[in-house]
Amino acid sequence: MPSAPQTMLSIAEGFGSKGQSPNAIVSTHDTATLRAAFPASPIHDGEISDDERIKFYQDEVLNGENTQNVSFTPFNPNFTGAPSIPAGVETGDAGKPASAWVPNPVSPGPGNTNPSALPKPPDDYGQVPSNPPGMGDGSQTNPAETSKLIAGQKLGDYPALDKAGSRSFVKG
Repeated sequence: MPSAPQTMLSIAEGFGSKGQSPNAIVSTHDTATLRAAFPASPIHDGEISDDERIKFYQDEVLNGENTQNVSFTPFNPNFTGAPSIPAGVETGDAGKPASAWVPNPVSPGPGNTNPSALPKPPDDYGQVPSNPPGMGDGSQTNPAETSKLIAGQKLGDYPALDKAGSRSFVKG
């Protein structure tokens, strides 16, 4: 994440007239010319602004629920209904996982690719979560709990890095 604010729509006053940009070697722009070239732009008449875009993204993307998209089923980015692991995961045969952490490794039989034909996995297979390599909380977290913490975020308010340099959603 950048530590300095990034330009979205509004250019700082006095910044960006031809040749005045600190990045003039790479790029220059001229706000007056852009306004003249795109007079109907909602940026120029104040219909959209940095504050309006931030509010829109928080309300419609981070907190919103997609219920009207014809290409996808309804989607809530707040992960409502996230399973409680391991208690909320049904395991066993017929295409179910061996545990909350691993799939059923048993073959459905020669020539059969139907997951509903999977027999019960071996007893105790995958019942202890592993600690995967790399950073982060991995399989030691419960989606039912971490989803609440993630859903409560506000744009720009992110968890601090832990000692390992990872962002954790375990403690909130």
